[in-house]
Amino acid sequence: MNPLFQRLVNVAEAIEREPSLASDLQALCDVAALSPFHLHRLFASHFNQNIGAYGRKVRVYRAAYQLAFRNDIPILTVALDAGFSSAEGFARAFKKLFDVAPSTFRAQPQWELLHQRFTPLSSLTVHRGNPMNNPPFSAQQVNVQHFPTIPIAEWVHQGQPNLVLKTVKSFIDWRKQETLPPSAYRTFNVLYDDPNTTRDEDYRFGVACEIPQEKTIDHSNIEKKHIPAGLCATVRLIGDDSQIGAYVHELYASWLPSTLFVLRDFPIFIERVRFYPEVGAADAITDIYLPIEEAQSK
Repeated sequence: MNPLFQRLVNVAEAIEREPSLASDLQALCDVAALSPFHLHRLFASHFNQNIGAYGRKVRVYRAAYQLAFRNDIPILTVALDAGFSSAEGFARAFKKLFDVAPSTFRAQPQWELLHQRFTPLSSLTVHRGNPMNNPPFSAQQVNVQHFPTIPIAEWVHQGQPNLVLKTVKSFIDWRKQETLPPSAYRTFNVLYDDPNTTRDEDYRFGVACEIPQEKTIDHSNIEKKHIPAGLCATVRLIGDDSQIGAYVHELYASWLPSTLFVLRDFPIFIERVRFYPEVGAADAITDIYLPIEEAQSK
């Protein structure tokens, strides 16, 4: 990528991390190392939207997650936290992006819209093209470590990938009832299937959290399981989770063939160390684990 346009990616990432920067031209010029005479025109021509509109879209998108996953926060508080001066102004912006009022979305979240109406500009640009030609990480960033056995409660979503968030929301509600906060119990996803090669009706995605060994579970969709101990290749992703697919691809297609390891009989899984919307999308931390073992010599 032309270094000039990499600077625009840096601007998009800065806005995704802190949307209020969209109204601070000088701060964004400092990020981009560009003159204010050029930044607005370059950003609009490259991304096909202006800086102010993108900042507003990021704020509304983050607010949608708050509405869907934080029922305890009043809508007015969500609006103010998103940088709107009134509930009315927030409602207009929200309806423009999602075609429904904030109260309607909170009562019945439309999970498909969260995927359809917003994709971070930084992820579209940084990872455009063939992942093999644009590796998202280097081999030096991969660590091989022993992962301990961890008891988990898991809800396996099966069906359309764009409805995973509905399962996530239900799992979060159960987790709150069971007093299993992310601050005390680790959060995992088990990537049973590749959404690019699996039929929607067959697609499975595990939503899980660590639990005390002695805990019993009484829920029709949640099972007590464990992540087995063993070697894992692990790499850390910092930023929006739309990059996970590129990271997984690189582990399988490039990193693994360059080693003498083979795969263990457990799916690739991820740990959500810090996740959206508790932190901004650009500040999210995801550890990706590929279960491996040393090849047996014959």
